[in-house]
Amino acid sequence: MQEKDAFRAKHEAELNELEARLQQLEAQADEAQAELKIGYQEQAHELRNKLHEARDALAEAAEAGRESWDETKATIDRAVTDLRTALDVAATRFKKGSITRD
Repeated sequence: MQEKDAFRAKHEAELNELEARLQQLEAQADEAQAELKIGYQEQAHELRNKLHEARDALAEAAEAGRESWDETKATIDRAVTDLRTALDVAATRFKKGSITRD
């Protein structure tokens, strides 16, 4: 169980860091001009959904048994990586002011 606890603690800390970055982007979205603001807010909403998915996967890890632990770890790793990548892309777009509405 120590491996599971360490894994969860590591990913919880990483999700907290990613959430802080997301909050910074949301603050930038609030300060943007009207047209850009809509795109920023939509992107932030998508990122927040990814954060919730990653946190939900991490919460499920507490219930994972030995037989499903490897699959659970892989799911969490994918969710965190997906969130980090999307956040990096959004941050770059925010800096360039190139968020567009879909």
